[in-house]
Amino acid sequence: YKSLIMAETLIAEGEYDPARILRSIREFIEKNTSGEIDYIEILSYPDLKQLSCLEEKIIIAMAVKFKKARLIDNAIISVKKES
Repeated sequence: YKSLIMAETLIAEGEYDPARILRSIREFIEKNTSGEIDYIEILSYPDLKQLSCLEEKIIIAMAVKFKKARLIDNAIISVKKES
């Protein structure tokens, strides 16, 4: 959950490159948890297509494995670019 909030903050501050956001999420999880990342994706919402630059609505979806659980979380975020 905290990594999704961090990603939302990055986007609000003007980061629109999915690769950079994914890298930040991955680094946050690796540094702050003992979990093993299963997947992290940033897709357009609601059509779930890969993006080269964030626009309109997106979904960040992830799954992280721990010893006794696999946690799945996602966030739908409205991207508001300043002109």
